[in-house]
Amino acid sequence: MQLNTQNVVILLLGLCFLGSAGEKSVLENRSEPAKPKIVLIYIDDLGWADVGFNGSSYYETPNIDQLANQGIIFPQAYANAPNCAPSRASVMTGQYTPRHKVYTVGTSERGQEEDRRMIPVPNTESTTRPCATDGSLRYAGHPV
Repeated sequence: MQLNTQNVVILLLGLCFLGSAGEKSVLENRSEPAKPKIVLIYIDDLGWADVGFNGSSYYETPNIDQLANQGIIFPQAYANAPNCAPSRASVMTGQYTPRHKVYTVGTSERGQEEDRRMIPVPNTESTTRPCATDGSLRYAGHPV
């Protein structure tokens, strides 16, 4: 048998194929890293010193303290607005208040019957889009 370039290439390819046929690839052997479980606790009017893990002796918060001790806390993660509706809109859309335009909970007369209905905000385009937070978690493979 005469060894020319074509025969050498075929021989080398055959040896490579035989050498890799019986073993799993590195990607098949690698296990998927465990995804972290994310719990976002969003509480209205909770001060930083109102929980036990931050030193509160007035309020007893054993379950929140246990979550904090077993997980990660973000001590400088502040709300985007001083009241609940704009803060929630910021978490859901991933936008600052001037972008989503949710500035307040409602009118100052919201206790009256005619003011109890839900009125959409003027900029409904930004608040009705799929949530940025939700989309980011889905993209990372978390079940939402």
